[in-house]
Amino acid sequence: PCTTGDRVPFIMITIAAVGMCVLLYALFETGRFVDPGHGALLAGISIGLLVNLMQQMSVLGVLSISYAEPLATFLNAMRLLAFDVEHFLRLGCIGSFSAFGHFTLKVSIILAAMAFVATMHVSFVMLRHRGRFRERQHVIVAIYGTLAMIFYISITLTTLRPLQCEANPNGMWTNRMYEDVICWSWGSDEGGQHMHMILVSMFAVALPIAMLVKIAFLSRQYPGAIRRGDTHFLKSYGFLFFRFRPSAHWYILVVMCRSLIIGIVPLVPGAMVQVFIFLLALQATLVAAIHFKPWRV
Repeated sequence: PCTTGDRVPFIMITIAAVGMCVLLYALFETGRFVDPGHGALLAGISIGLLVNLMQQMSVLGVLSISYAEPLATFLNAMRLLAFDVEHFLRLGCIGSFSAFGHFTLKVSIILAAMAFVATMHVSFVMLRHRGRFRERQHVIVAIYGTLAMIFYISITLTTLRPLQCEANPNGMWTNRMYEDVICWSWGSDEGGQHMHMILVSMFAVALPIAMLVKIAFLSRQYPGAIRRGDTHFLKSYGFLFFRFRPSAHWYILVVMCRSLIIGIVPLVPGAMVQVFIFLLALQATLVAAIHFKPWRV
């Protein structure tokens, strides 16, 4: 039975998410990300690596592997970063959700976060800066980019969930997350759900792809912006490069490509192949980091 306490996880998660958005907004609004001190730089790098590690753990939790306790419980906890809210919130106490409804809810979390940040930005600029939106455009650009970069693995993993299918002994393919959904069977009701999920996925996956293309474009522009002293560019996109030495600014592409590969690992059939690709991506970036030494500290 549903009780009042079932709403507590939802309230706590919402408060934490809102608090993080407000904190990021305050940091970019005050310009502390443009030229951080040594301590702030070290803290930023450490927090970024920690969040990235936790997201990698969330990917391990959705691979085709049966884990023993207590590792299984730990990896399930990490799945919160992959927007697996049904593992923490009793959604049945709110309403009845189909597999398509569950997936749409996860994608909606991303859109809700963007809407909240936009509302906060509009309100703050109207009250504090008298509607000078053009002057403060760099703030919302930097916040959107930072959130997308921090949760890049989770966004990629979430948007590709409909494609994570596995074979069954009866020869049918079902979705790994939503076991009642039959993959690639458009005639049945379950297959109809899968078609709808695929359509939403195709729309949502444009976000991580567009971000990777944008970062490649910005990486090419970065040296010229530095030579020109383009402060608007640095205020808007400095969050991408502040962790790296100027000569190794391109290393952000290595980091993002690694995140993309890790995010699509669950699409590959077979646990052994999944683990191999996962470890290969980590080892390749480790070798690159040792060789190029891109970090500023």
